[in-house]
Amino acid sequence: MSDFNYEFVGGDGKVYGPFTAAQLEGLVVQGRAMETSQARIAGSGQWQTVDVLLASFRADAASTGEGETSSSPLGNPSQLSDQFKNWVGDSGQKASTGSSLGQAPRPSTSTSRPVAAHQEGGNTTLAMLSMIFGILSVTVGWLLCCMPGILGLPAVVTGHISLSQNRSKPTVYGGVGMAKAGLVLGYISLLFTVGLWITAILAPDSDISSIDGTRFGQWVDEPAPDFSVTTLDGKEVTLSDLRGRRVIVDFWATWCPPCIKEIPHFIRLAKEHDPIELTIIGISDEPESKLRQFAQKEGINYLIASDELNFAPYNKITGIPTTFFIDVDGVIRDIHVGYMNYNDIRAAVFP
Repeated sequence: MSDFNYEFVGGDGKVYGPFTAAQLEGLVVQGRAMETSQARIAGSGQWQTVDVLLASFRADAASTGEGETSSSPLGNPSQLSDQFKNWVGDSGQKASTGSSLGQAPRPSTSTSRPVAAHQEGGNTTLAMLSMIFGILSVTVGWLLCCMPGILGLPAVVTGHISLSQNRSKPTVYGGVGMAKAGLVLGYISLLFTVGLWITAILAPDSDISSIDGTRFGQWVDEPAPDFSVTTLDGKEVTLSDLRGRRVIVDFWATWCPPCIKEIPHFIRLAKEHDPIELTIIGISDEPESKLRQFAQKEGINYLIASDELNFAPYNKITGIPTTFFIDVDGVIRDIHVGYMNYNDIRAAVFP
């Protein structure tokens, strides 16, 4: 075999080659490539130690009756790349062996350690981070307002960087399996998050009178059953005490994209109207601590309560957001399931 078809990892962690088997063996003899250095057939993904690779070559050559002939252990030195010549001239391996391209070869004193495959480097920091972010994205990510993609993005970024480092310096950077796991989990989280938001944006408005009349229809134009809830600021609010003002009761959750999309409309209405004229109450069954954190982040300026009303018609809710519009006499004038834009909300409040 006279073609250059072998490459190996130098002491500086870079991959050099290609070399013929004769050239590679000559470098080992002169001590510039260790028998325990990682090597492979150029372009393949399987790494082995130099001694194992050369032994395989000799065995194949013996079985076929072929072999390489060269007047120099290095083949033709003029064919070596300038980059490799510079490396073998400056590396610490040359200093330790006292040999050069012009000196007589001397046997290597290294001990052969057959290794079946390439051993990864020990630096797995980014690979580990990718896997951790990936795991968090499909677990803790759900606590961030239905946004697993928040943690999925860094999982993807660190995973790609880790794999790139491993390809360029395989003996320095490892953790390929962890990086790939992080990438898979990260991409799943990103795609799922994007899908949720696209669904929320494209989902058509749904009016209760057309899609859910059998569940809530009997409550329209009927007095709203009274209830009391404790808001995040510790005040108890009773629906019957709000007679004389219009009331919006919105059943929602922090993990619900359509609910989140409606919040700016409620904030705007709360700014435009005095609480004596219009009171907005958002009710979720999530913990107060989570609701408080979310409300502060979004700048919610209307009443928020953590509660679960287990009586009709409030216990008939199976989809959110579900919004009750109650007039000044405490009568339910409309019930809407699904997202509503600002103009539709205002029209339902002030028909």
